[in-house]
Amino acid sequence: RLKAFFSDFAKEEPKPLRIAFERCIEANAYFALKSASDGVKRVSRKVEIAQRVRNEHGLDTTLCAEALDILEAALFGTVSTADYDNKEYTNAITDLNEALKLDPNFAFAYFNRGSAYNSKSNYDHAIADYNEALRLVKHR
Repeated sequence: RLKAFFSDFAKEEPKPLRIAFERCIEANAYFALKSASDGVKRVSRKVEIAQRVRNEHGLDTTLCAEALDILEAALFGTVSTADYDNKEYTNAITDLNEALKLDPNFAFAYFNRGSAYNSKSNYDHAIADYNEALRLVKHR
């Protein structure tokens, strides 16, 4: 199933994203995400994998994060911070704070933390995080 998905993915996506996806697969992302029992654990594992791939292969963390999102969507359907139930948004924010300590230029983490803040109706923080994600993407 993964090979068929990758084959379709490779035809449609730009080369840098395909390379990031391939490196994430090599880093056992499939098994790490498949064995995660909930959205909180998947966010944490995606952060770890993106950091490892960046360190080992020098790939852009945002590309790795995008590739992992695509893999996660293939495994679980469309996935985002909406997978957290209301009481877990705080856990999501905590996980994403850790990701940003590891890589303060991780636009994907700002975007997802903004989504978590938005879900908690903390709009000022959400807007600040969305703006930071946009700033980082524009300066790549």
